[in-house]
Amino acid sequence: GLDCERFYLDTAFADVKCVWGEGRAGAIRASALKAANLEALRVTGNPAYDGLRPPEAPASGGVRWLLVTRPHTPRKCFTAGRFPVEGADIFSALLDALRAAPSARLTIKPHPTDYLGLYRRLAAESGLGDRIAFADGGVAAALDAADVVVTEDSTAALDAMLKGKPLVHAHFAPTPPALPLEAYGAALAGADAATLPG
Repeated sequence: GLDCERFYLDTAFADVKCVWGEGRAGAIRASALKAANLEALRVTGNPAYDGLRPPEAPASGGVRWLLVTRPHTPRKCFTAGRFPVEGADIFSALLDALRAAPSARLTIKPHPTDYLGLYRRLAAESGLGDRIAFADGGVAAALDAADVVVTEDSTAALDAMLKGKPLVHAHFAPTPPALPLEAYGAALAGADAATLPG
């Protein structure tokens, strides 16, 4: 998981704890309780990605947009960067971009712990309801159907990159992102309402 989950996981006692990479393992070693069993820490990579391969050709076109959100409530992660209004602000900026691109359609895949009702209300009030859909299934199918992916600090960004999808990192919060996708050269920046449509 992301580092914001340290409040839930770093004090857990288990026979074996598996993490994706050395970066996450180092963060756990640095912050774990002295009584924690660090010998049980194993770096495994992400088995979910082991069978995935990038497509032979990148996605073409750009009329099918997908927004994948993250939790904006403190129920999963509570950090200074968790602003409840950020998801609504990002979605509202995308609605403005949708108005300016008449051929585009937007699908939203909200995180299970995000404010789904808020997104549905904003979509209904936008007057763009016929061009907005909500993905009810898994994120993999939604990514396959998208031309462009807009995501926040979400591991869905990694899935999108593996699938060769153009990626926009939406991050309106004043705190640094947990996943510095733009700094890695992996995504275009969407730092505010003015730059997100770009």
